[in-house]
Amino acid sequence: MRKLALGLGATIALLAVSAMPAAAKQLVVVKSTAAAFKPGQIVDSNVALALPDNTMVTLIGPDGRNMTLTGPFNGKPAAGGGNDDPALVSKLSHILDQQGSDSSAVGSIRGGPSATPPDAWSIDVDGSGTWCVRDSSTIRLWRHDPNRPQQANMRNAAAGDGVAVHWNAGAASVPWPASLPAAEGKYLVRMPGHSLPIVLQLHQVPADLPTDAHRAVWMNDNGCSGQASRLLTAAH
Repeated sequence: MRKLALGLGATIALLAVSAMPAAAKQLVVVKSTAAAFKPGQIVDSNVALALPDNTMVTLIGPDGRNMTLTGPFNGKPAAGGGNDDPALVSKLSHILDQQGSDSSAVGSIRGGPSATPPDAWSIDVDGSGTWCVRDSSTIRLWRHDPNRPQQANMRNAAAGDGVAVHWNAGAASVPWPASLPAAEGKYLVRMPGHSLPIVLQLHQVPADLPTDAHRAVWMNDNGCSGQASRLLTAAH
């Protein structure tokens, strides 16, 4: 009888645990076409979300993974799994809040050339700045005005000869030159008619970061806030 009672008690306890709701996790809104949800907003995974027809919301959880919900939808978002970072969601929310409050990081100049590079790995060569990079093959050299041909000379500020970079008329960007490996450090870009070189400070993004969300946080912490927001809001 004692063994039966113990076994019954264990079963009841197991059923009680299984009936408990999953632990709530915070999720951050990254993109949204639903009026009730804005980028940077934090929602609870145990609270049902209502999305009207033909709307969508992209969320990131503490594991750094993206999930997209499309309307019509009424239910709780999946909490995700894996290796959670409790601080990740709040950091992502801060990046997206910065993006929303900084008009220079969003959109383009109405009726004129684009104001910001089109993606996270395009480097603006029209002015000096700090940029975070992964490897040379992912980098594009982007300019504001693509209407005219343009020539430049690039070199590593520490050592080495310069290499020529050429944009054809109509081309906004070109690949980073294969003969000039991109690494941690400063690069000088000399444009015709400019008395001083444009200085590009590159920071190498660690290869072991597991998701774009983790990369965005690292980039934001290393002076690449515009790139971080573009990485988060890229199509997934």
